[in-house]
Amino acid sequence: MIKSAAVSSRSVLVDPHGRTIRKLRLSLLDACNASCLYCMPEKRLFESLQRGLPIAELLEIVARLVHYGITTVRVTGGEPTLHPDFIEYMQRLSQLPIERLAFTTNAIRLHQLLPQLESTNCRHINISLDSLQESGFKRITGRAALEAVLAGIDAALERGYTIKLNCVLMRHLNDHEIPDFLAFAHRKGIEIRFLELMNIGIAGDYFQQHYFSAAECLAAIALHTTVTRLPSELDATAIQYQTEQGARFGIIASESIPFCQHCSRWRLLPNGELRACLFQSDGISLCACSPAEFEERLHTVLRRKPTERLVRQEQDMYQIGG
Repeated sequence: MIKSAAVSSRSVLVDPHGRTIRKLRLSLLDACNASCLYCMPEKRLFESLQRGLPIAELLEIVARLVHYGITTVRVTGGEPTLHPDFIEYMQRLSQLPIERLAFTTNAIRLHQLLPQLESTNCRHINISLDSLQESGFKRITGRAALEAVLAGIDAALERGYTIKLNCVLMRHLNDHEIPDFLAFAHRKGIEIRFLELMNIGIAGDYFQQHYFSAAECLAAIALHTTVTRLPSELDATAIQYQTEQGARFGIIASESIPFCQHCSRWRLLPNGELRACLFQSDGISLCACSPAEFEERLHTVLRRKPTERLVRQEQDMYQIGG
């Protein structure tokens, strides 16, 4: 259902289950300069730079979605900073009437891009950081780049960006680093979110061996400190907590405690395909639509949004804007 908003010229996207769609994950490309175990298979084919829409066409789709009620845009990849037009995308997205513009990155190139990023309205950056140990970082990501990532974090903090760290927990690989992650984030004054490994694509090969649940994460933290649960928005992906020392952290329990019932997100791929859910393997193209066709396709995507966690996604994370 598409409703007219009472206090603005925008419409509001409401699905048949009453969920308001207000957040967009915009994937610019599928290419990445890391090879994380849970995301990137050894044999992969990057396609989106060849098959993606020109910048003007993709941004026109985003602008039309904003008219229909999208208020938050998070730019993703692959690794979005690899796109040759990344800064231009961020500059032009900054001109849209949205409440928040952000992006997710592995931060390998962040330090060198920060001066150009100052020309945008983006003040929020999510950074993937799965180990604080050089050996562990290289094992998980395939890159000896921990120093560059840490330098990017420090440089972004110095420029006043709001940083959140994303750590995918994996048994026998980085679960022993949980106390170190908490101490690091608390020392930097930033929030860290611990993510459950998701049964998506190549991660399915590792899932049984390396899955580390939200309950296990909390139990590991409780060995060292007292934890209090904090209130959070109904459609938040992370369950928020705070330690007695004041360290804030979140847990994104996509496997054990899915948040599908209150999800407010859509995903737009580089080719203009809109997906209602990360776990859906196909979407609806929003390319070359008349206004009436565009609205009808939005209705179709609204009807497709699931209320329960789908079992498995065969595509790899880098291919679907994760």
